[in-house]
Amino acid sequence: MPDPAPDYYNRLLEQRRAEYAAKGLSKIPPDFLGATSRYLGSLRELLERETRENPTSKKVEMTRVTYQRALASARDVLEARLAKIAHLAAQHVNLGGEASNLLSEERSLYDALTRDLAGFRRTSASFLDPSGASPSGPAPSAPSGGPSAHAATAPTPTPTPSTRTNAPSSPASTASVAGSVISSPLASSGLRASTGASVPSAGSTAGPEGTVLRILQDRPALALSGENLEIRKEDLLVLPADKANLLIQAQVAQKVDYRPRPTVT
Repeated sequence: MPDPAPDYYNRLLEQRRAEYAAKGLSKIPPDFLGATSRYLGSLRELLERETRENPTSKKVEMTRVTYQRALASARDVLEARLAKIAHLAAQHVNLGGEASNLLSEERSLYDALTRDLAGFRRTSASFLDPSGASPSGPAPSAPSGGPSAHAATAPTPTPTPSTRTNAPSSPASTASVAGSVISSPLASSGLRASTGASVPSAGSTAGPEGTVLRILQDRPALALSGENLEIRKEDLLVLPADKANLLIQAQVAQKVDYRPRPTVT
């Protein structure tokens, strides 16, 4: 086997830094696993040869340190990617979405994990996907002149599930989250509702039918309750309790304790 490429060690260190810095899977050379195996194999052969010929030389010690650090870096990259693949597979089964930057070997692992997790969810955790209609029933239709259940009245085009609706500042109502107070003007359309949940009409003192969530991070379109919802950080969203719990457990959203204020006349 030829001597190891002198620059591959630095590439391994760069790949390790990139993998730790990336939230998802980082971009990686298609032949990363094979090239790394060949590099470590040639480095190990060089170390064994140098040890036989001159065991006390400085080159032996330098080669040993290089081999140990290169092996540790390669292990770190692989273990970080395996943890991310497991998380992405669980997210795909629970919330939808697709993984990117997978190597061909990793794609096979990802597909197998999603199949096994979906089978487990179907057979051992069927309560997560109850058949039939949602216990809360379909979202009620909007009263005449009032906001709809899926988009509230605003001087902008009616938002679709893939359109972000920012919550304007308004004293209409407040919601307490972790001891602080945030604005959540339901009647002025900061809050979006998904199927199985609804937002009260303007002037109502009733809470929304469902769980109110504050989104903690931007996410791609998610398949929830038969809808594709694109959610952004700081969005306010109403979902049925079972769907809301999935986002809370995935640390994508935080439950909001909504307390409507009585209307002052």
